Amino acid sequence: MPRSGGGSAGGGRRRRQAPTPPRDSYVYGINPVLELLDVAPNDLRCLYLAVAFSDAERGKKKDGHRIAALRTLAQDAGVVVKEVDKAKIVAMVGDVVHQGVVAHVGEHRYVKIERLLGVFTAWSSADAKTRGVPPMLVALDCLQDPHNFGAIVRSAWALGAAGVIIPCDRAVQVTPVVVKSAAGATVRMPISRVTNLGRTLSKLKQAGAWVMGASPDGNAELGSVDMNVPLVLVIGAEGGGIRQGVAKNCDQLLSIPMPSGFGSLNASCAAAVFLYEAARQRR
Repeated sequence: MPRSGGGSAGGGRRRRQAPTPPRDSYVYGINPVLELLDVAPNDLRCLYLAVAFSDAERGKKKDGHRIAALRTLAQDAGVVVKEVDKAKIVAMVGDVVHQGVVAHVGEHRYVKIERLLGVFTAWSSADAKTRGVPPMLVALDCLQDPHNFGAIVRSAWALGAAGVIIPCDRAVQVTPVVVKSAAGATVRMPISRVTNLGRTLSKLKQAGAWVMGASPDGNAELGSVDMNVPLVLVIGAEGGGIRQGVAKNCDQLLSIPMPSGFGSLNASCAAAVFLYEAARQRR
C-alpha cells in the first residue's frame, strides 16, 4: 500500500500568577524503578526505601531479592539510597501500592515529534530489501485515565510500536500513576507531546504512514484490512472516542467485531486488540 509522499484586566489590578508546578516527580513500585535503573539511572536523584517494608520483605524470598537488587543497582549507579518510614513514602506519592519503593526523578523526558516522523521517512527511503518490518506508532486522542494510558504504553512496547503520541492539552500526561500502570515501560517507550494531533497525523501521512483509527462505527472490521504497512493507530478518549477533527485525518476507521448488543471495549483493551492484530500480521 504505497503512499506518495495583553493588557491587565480588573481596573488595572494585576492578577496573581498561578504557581509554577514542580518539575520533579516520583516513580514508585519495584518494577518501574528497576526499569528506570536499567535504562536511565542518571535520571534518579534519590531512591527511598520504606524501613518497615524493607524489614518485612527480607522474609519474603521473591520481593526481598528484588529490593536487594534495587539497592545494589542504585548504589552501583551512584544513586543516594535512603531508608525512611512509611509516612515519608505516603507524603511523596500518596496512599498507593508503592511496595515501599520510591525514586525521586526529574520531569519526564518527552521526545520531539520529528524523531517519530523520522522513523517513517527512514523506512520509506530505505532500499526495499533492507526495510524490514514497517514502523508503527500509537496516537492517543485526549485520553483521560492514567491507568489506561499506562496499560496502552506497556502493550505498545510489548507489541512492537516505535512510539506514542499524545496531545499537550486536555489529555493525561506521564504521571507516577501512568509509570506504575505501565510497569516502567514509559522509560523505554518514546512518548511525544504535540499541540495539534490532527495536523501531526497529516504530517505522518506525508511521511508515508497509514493512519487507522479504532471506532465502534468504523466502516471496516479489524482483521479485514492490511496492517502490515507503516502504521499509526489512533485510540480515542474514554466515552467520547476519536474527535471529528482527528477522525478526518484517519485513512480508515476500524471496528472490533463484537456480539450484538455488547458495548465497546475500554480504551486500553481496544488498543491491545488493535496492536496484537497489527503485530500478528507483521509476523
